[in-house]
Amino acid sequence: MRMWPFKPKISSRRKEIRRTRVERGDVWYRRIPGHLSPWTVALTVLAAGTAALILNSGDETLDFRVGQYVPRAVTSRVQFTVIDEKKTLEVKTRVAQTSPVFYQLDETLVADLEGRLMNALALAKANVDDAQKLILEADKAKLQLDEPAAAELLRLAALPEDRSHEQRVQSVIKKLTQRPLVEDNPQARQRGAALEAVLVYPGGAQQRLARNALIPVTEDAVGTAVREATQSIFPEAMLGSMQQSIVRILREDADPTQIKPLFRYDSKTTIEEARAAEDRVEPQVNAFGKEDVLAPAGVLTQESIDLLKDEHKAYVASRPTSTRWGGILGRSLLAVLIVFGVAAYIAHFQHRRIVADPLRQTTTALALLLALAVARVAFMQTGSTTIAVGAQALAAALLVIVFSHGSVFAISGALALLITLGTQKGVGFSITLLAVSGVLLFGLRDVRHRGRIVLVGATAAIVALMS
Repeated sequence: MRMWPFKPKISSRRKEIRRTRVERGDVWYRRIPGHLSPWTVALTVLAAGTAALILNSGDETLDFRVGQYVPRAVTSRVQFTVIDEKKTLEVKTRVAQTSPVFYQLDETLVADLEGRLMNALALAKANVDDAQKLILEADKAKLQLDEPAAAELLRLAALPEDRSHEQRVQSVIKKLTQRPLVEDNPQARQRGAALEAVLVYPGGAQQRLARNALIPVTEDAVGTAVREATQSIFPEAMLGSMQQSIVRILREDADPTQIKPLFRYDSKTTIEEARAAEDRVEPQVNAFGKEDVLAPAGVLTQESIDLLKDEHKAYVASRPTSTRWGGILGRSLLAVLIVFGVAAYIAHFQHRRIVADPLRQTTTALALLLALAVARVAFMQTGSTTIAVGAQALAAALLVIVFSHGSVFAISGALALLITLGTQKGVGFSITLLAVSGVLLFGLRDVRHRGRIVLVGATAAIVALMS
């Protein structure tokens, strides 16, 4: 209230007008409904709802960006964990490299070996009266028989229903396949970190053993394995011949100096097992406690931003549902108040220019909602307010061209408040938007040449940078 002598004098005529208005109830907010058409009301409601949806779209955005300078360290608001991709990859690589190597029993070779040894008795029965012919026929079948071995076979052939030779061969084959005689494969050598090997038998049976227990196929290794497998199995007369026959059968046909391995490296199964071991590795995580430093003071790097984003997600998720819904409701109510407020202002003071033109109402609402949406989306994607300032400036420039100054002040002010809510900034940012709008409003009132537009635009940009 102003005090004397600054209190303005009110004439008796003005007092009479005020008294008459009060008696008739003729106040400004009662005159507004008369200025609003059904279309205006519907458009205002639709614009308010759309603005509320835009403001609440997406998740809450992290208010940091790469290259931003922070004067003090940024700490965690909650406890959270972050998957360490690098550490996870290291563990997976180590697990894959140390997974077992697989060797498959050469069933064809074992069957051939067993069949040739069994065939020795059949040859003896076919040549029961001629030992020399038995030796020659056996040689064709890679069986190296001497006279004592031939004589023993002929003796067994003369015994009806005798299965001792068959049982001896089966016993030798069983013992021999229990010896890890594996091929020396270059691919297997590349997996030097593997500490375990798996021998795979027909039917899926497996034998796991230390990798250093494998026996690479060599002349001496095979000879030792054959002697150990046949010892005390064949009678003394046949022992030497059977041992020599087994080694001979195992030799390569193309190169007799090379010996066939009983177990061959299974590259496919080894790789599949390595991949399966990788898939079984749980993601490695780094745990952070409340108040742990996430980014030191200084310029924020991409690594710091990634960590801050993870913390922000955890923080948002940790808040009660009531808090999140409270924020949504608050922003929605503010959007409704702002939109209805500017609509009421225009309806009371500027109704002749705007309210009476539905097309102008619609295009204005669409342009402003588009500017708000662009500012919101750009901020959510980049975390920067540069595009938001540009959207405000463009909208203000268009408003100056189309509407009177009073309308521009109201509409640009409302848009500035909505963009401030959409970018989660404070009063300082809204002042920046209003300052840019003011420069455009006063600078573009009377444009007589193009250079003025450039000058006003440059001035608005400088104001935005300095704010």
